[in-house]
Amino acid sequence: DSSNRRKGELSAFSNFRTKLRLMGRRRLMKKHKVVSTAKTALLLHFDGSLTDAVNNKSNISGSISSYPIAKFGQGAYFNRNTISYDTSEIDFSGDWTVDFWWQDKSDTDYSNDNIGFFSNSSYFYPGWDKSGLGLRWIRSETYNQDFFRVYFNTTLYNSTEKYLDWSVSNAYFKDKLHHIAMVKSGTTGYFFVDGILKGTKTGLPANDAICDNLKLGDWTLGSSANGFNVGIFDEFRISRVARWTSNFTPPTQPYVID
Repeated sequence: DSSNRRKGELSAFSNFRTKLRLMGRRRLMKKHKVVSTAKTALLLHFDGSLTDAVNNKSNISGSISSYPIAKFGQGAYFNRNTISYDTSEIDFSGDWTVDFWWQDKSDTDYSNDNIGFFSNSSYFYPGWDKSGLGLRWIRSETYNQDFFRVYFNTTLYNSTEKYLDWSVSNAYFKDKLHHIAMVKSGTTGYFFVDGILKGTKTGLPANDAICDNLKLGDWTLGSSANGFNVGIFDEFRISRVARWTSNFTPPTQPYVID
């Protein structure tokens, strides 16, 4: 009996030491802001909530109109809504991928519908005063065309803006949800729709700045909100790797954390 009791005491002490080591490790990681090496950095299923599946947190500010049936289960319907998310712990200093499903539900002929973007600034326009990345769905009489504008580490009104345009009919995204992906690999940016490469942008910085904020639904210039998006999102994901650099088959099921 004394032998078994001794073994139990040693086991309990060992478990206690293990817990102390883990607690110390977590505190050290938090103190020094250790960046995770997991591929998936953020994942929004939109299945009835705005919870990030990676951290199991619902720390997104703002709201959406409803959660209709979308690509996989429910999705998020934006009817001039906006949500914001603190992404300061997501490292954009190397390769990355932002991908999601989206359907245009607006009923106007012309608009500047900003799907979403990241910025280091309170001015939620891609790179208003610092580098940022973003995506705009532009249907405009001014431009006399309909197109997607994809921003890769750009500064507004800078002659070296790193963006690309893809012209397309404004009816293209109204029939169903389409898979959209922005990818950065090395110094090249890629834009895909339904797994088909639509454009590339070369000469990007090898190491981008970390972007502090994600915003979906509109862009804000100072205190003025403009370019609200009306559409359905599903499976919004941010990855710390370049998932695709050539044509691919879009995902056929909800994303899993990897």
